[in-house]
Amino acid sequence: MFAVIRMFNHLITVNRIKTQVFIEYLTTGTIFAENKIKEVENREHPDPDDFVSWAFAYTFFEKDYVEIEGQRVYLGKRKNVSKLFYPQARLMTIEEVQKEFPDKDILIRNLKSARSEKVIYTKERTFQVFNEEKDVILP
Repeated sequence: MFAVIRMFNHLITVNRIKTQVFIEYLTTGTIFAENKIKEVENREHPDPDDFVSWAFAYTFFEKDYVEIEGQRVYLGKRKNVSKLFYPQARLMTIEEVQKEFPDKDILIRNLKSARSEKVIYTKERTFQVFNEEKDVILP
């Protein structure tokens, strides 16, 4: 496979497209989420004991790239995006949240109004709405 890239008004043909795997760690920030992305060799899940303390979930994705004069030029958008993995998290029903966290009445009201039956309680003690098609709870 090859790519044709426009750089500085010149068309450059590159004969070899490579793919890089990334892991994206989801974090809670003070005001905004500050996700961190890191290159990895493969989609091997981090060891629970070595998992970064500041993230509550992670996902894998890939991007194609070419090398031009020793520099990587990434092509297109993310591809082969994995599900979202929540290590050391718990899946809870609204009833369980009400019983265990009675002070979370705003969360409970929001879950009911959004018709969400389950929520993920993360290792960072945050709540995320559970999406059965996209989320995986890990021990």
